[in-house]
Amino acid sequence: MANLTCPKCGKKFNSDDLRVFKCKDCKAWLDWDASQVVQTVEPPLLQTDAMDNLDDATKALVLATDRTTYAVRSLALFLFTTLFTSLVGYGLIGASAGVADNCDSYSPCGAETMVIGGWVVISVGFIIGLIVGMLELYKSKP
Repeated sequence: MANLTCPKCGKKFNSDDLRVFKCKDCKAWLDWDASQVVQTVEPPLLQTDAMDNLDDATKALVLATDRTTYAVRSLALFLFTTLFTSLVGYGLIGASAGVADNCDSYSPCGAETMVIGGWVVISVGFIIGLIVGMLELYKSKP
């Protein structure tokens, strides 16, 4: 419950009795009663680093854990990138075997290009996985 005052006509209203905080007579927006407004001053939040409160041994342990996390992330990114692109590439190579099975030996049916495309996908995926893994591994160095 709050007391509200109309700035035009000066009438006082109770906030529980109103649906809209407008004066019933002059339709002006109501102001809060100045006697009820209490300002509180909060101290500013201190911007400190969490590492500042730790001793040297704990800081060293946290930094070592961070480096290990980046190294493990590097391996995971490399493995998942190469695994995914290898599956896509071998899928193309396997699909080319099915295409080659249905065509005769005298006319080209595109199986060769699918095999080459599969090997390109596998090779590019390995290179991308290697680059991404090395960039992540570089972050683990102090």
